[in-house]
Amino acid sequence: MTLKRVKFKSNYEGSNSFRQAMLAAAKHEPQRSMSNRRLVGSGMAIFTGIFFAYTAMFYLPAFFSFSKVLGVANQDIRIPSLSTLEQSSNPLKPYADIFKLRRGYFRSGQVIQVGYEISPDTQLSLEIKKCNSAPIIEIIQCNSYQTQTIDVSDPLRGAQSFRVSEPGFYYYKEKVSDLSGQQSTEPFVVVWRRHRV
Repeated sequence: MTLKRVKFKSNYEGSNSFRQAMLAAAKHEPQRSMSNRRLVGSGMAIFTGIFFAYTAMFYLPAFFSFSKVLGVANQDIRIPSLSTLEQSSNPLKPYADIFKLRRGYFRSGQVIQVGYEISPDTQLSLEIKKCNSAPIIEIIQCNSYQTQTIDVSDPLRGAQSFRVSEPGFYYYKEKVSDLSGQQSTEPFVVVWRRHRV
């Protein structure tokens, strides 16, 4: 009886190459179109640009000779007054106040003109205060040291003007109340404007 030698194929070589392929796949890092450093840098550049654009809204208009509407407040059946909104218990209110354009930088001699129309038996109080805070910081927080107030009850429609004697950053607001001093729910319109000088 004759025996034949049979050769078996070893799978060792195939398993070795499979192991190498798995190790290579684990070590492979996908190519990114932008590195993390460039991504962070781009984000910071965009944020800085938005910050300076927002800041410029409060300072640049003072250096151009044109009239500009600074703010409008009205109250009727559909639109609540700004004073009503200020009393709402909104947790985001401190952040929303940052975006109210009820402030700005004014040069000496510039005029803040206020046009108004109020209902009978109501009175309007206009207040402007000058800030004594550091530049940029004054946009968010005003440490006022000068305040000027004008109370109007008659005529019911007209305009008032404030001339700026000192350059600086100013906040301005209005309050409409009834004759007893309580907040009024009657219709009114107040328009703040930077007057051409």
